[in-house]
Amino acid sequence: MAEVRLIVAFAVLPGAATDYLASWQPHARAARTDEGCLQYELFQSLSHCDRIVLLERWRDRSTFDAHWSVELTRPRPGAEFRDPAVATEAEIYWRRQLYRWNDADQTWEEHR
Repeated sequence: MAEVRLIVAFAVLPGAATDYLASWQPHARAARTDEGCLQYELFQSLSHCDRIVLLERWRDRSTFDAHWSVELTRPRPGAEFRDPAVATEAEIYWRRQLYRWNDADQTWEEHR
């Protein structure tokens, strides 16, 4: 079984990082209990305070896919703090390959 690493980078409105991170704590605690979750953490940039990165690590692709399908149906905590002017970047690494999320198609696309 090959682990899956998810990295999501995004921005919050200026000065809203503390409120955003606090709003995510219940969601993060719940996600950590999902089967196959090995890591689920949010990080704030030290040099750009309004930049946040979510790191997840999953035991295998099937547990990641199960988690992701549920995540797509859940409301996003702290949506009111997100900066809509900055695009969110989501990518996974699985079996030494990079995949990027295509929001329009709702699919993971292999990146070459």
